[in-house]
Formats: sequence, C-alpha cells, structure tokens
Amino acid sequence: MNTVDVDKLIEILQNSENIAYLILFMGSMVETIIGLSFLFFGEVFFLAGGILASAGTLDIKKVIIVLYLGGIIGDNISYFIGRKYGIKLYETFSKYRLFKRIINKKNYDKGVSYFIKKGPVSVFLARFMGPISWITPFISGVYNMNYKKFFIYNFFGVIFGIGQFIVAGYFGGKYINLFL
Repeated sequence: MNTVDVDKLIEILQNSENIAYLILFMGSMVETIIGLSFLFFGEVFFLAGGILASAGTLDIKKVIIVLYLGGIIGDNISYFIGRKYGIKLYETFSKYRLFKRIINKKNYDKGVSYFIKKGPVSVFLARFMGPISWITPFISGVYNMNYKKFFIYNFFGVIFGIGQFIVAGYFGGKYINLFL
C-alpha cells in the first residue's frame, strides 16, 4: 500500500466516521468470540484505531471506547458460550479416543480447581498472551469461574491488553510515513 492508497483510505474514513467506529467495534468484539477468534486478529483493529486517531481521522476517545467495549462484550459472549455449552463439548470430545487422554473427568476437575484458585489472574494475563486471550474467556465459562471475578479481571485485562496496541498505533501513526 503506497502513500496515495493510505491517503485515499483516510479520506473515505473521514467521510464515513461512524462506519469506521463500527468496523473497529466489530473487529474488537469478533476477535474474542470463540471460534471466530481464529479468523480475526484484533491487533489489526487496535493498531488501526490508534493510527487513524493519530492522523486526526478519528477521535482517540471514541476509538478507545469502541475498542474496549468490543473486547469486553466479545469476551463476555465467549464466557457465556463456555458456560452454556462447554460441559456438553467436554462430554462429546471425551468420548473420542484421540481426546480421551486430555479431555476427561480428572482433567476437568483440575481445571475447575485451577480457575477457582488462579482463574482471575489468568484472565487478566491472557490479554497479553496472543492466542491464549482467544480461548481464556471460553474456558473460564466452561470451568464455571465466578462471573463477577471474571468480569472485573477481564475488564482490566482488556484495558491494558488492548490499550498497549492503541498506544503503539497512536504513536506509531505519527511516524507512519517513515515506514511507508
């Protein structure tokens, strides 16, 4: 993508700000929903939001709000999917010989015990561990982690985890022409 293409893209987004915010929100949300998270990489949206804000195309406050809301809502959707369907998936996969060594009652009980003791910290730290952040909310739901604890630790994990990319995009955007 050359400078002319970037300028054209910025012009389109300046004329369609609400669409840009919607795209950022949806990207942030979808990247955390179990299953879809393997197809969408949130970092692209987080960095793009920061870059577009640094270029003056989007308002940084709105970028932060839509990206944080998307991440929090997506993580909560995954948590509740895990809570509702996780046991059924566990039981289904434990019937297959290939998965029986990993997915069994003993390992399930270990997972529950782990999430009771260390789940909150794991939820927070997962936001800094790439693909681990895609599955942790789902697994938290599967192991019935206390929702209030999940929400609080996830909230702060999203703030810091997504925030690092917004900051990188914002300050990196100041110097994007050097990279191009």
